[in-house]
Amino acid sequence: MLVDRFDFDKLKQGASLTDTYFTETLSQRSDMDIQKDQLIKAESKAMELDIENRRLQNLVGTLQ
Repeated sequence: MLVDRFDFDKLKQGASLTDTYFTETLSQRSDMDIQKDQLIKAESKAMELDIENRRLQNLVGTLQ
């Protein structure tokens, strides 16, 4: 099968763009995973602080 040079160049260009988009997508997914982990840690810390705050409020109430 013969492919016209113009069509071949377009196919190469499309393949290159596909590789670029694929690499960018992987990078963005990695960034999203990192941000997701940070969010989970922040939510966990917020819950711990909320529990500690309630415990301290109860202690203050008892001391008063």
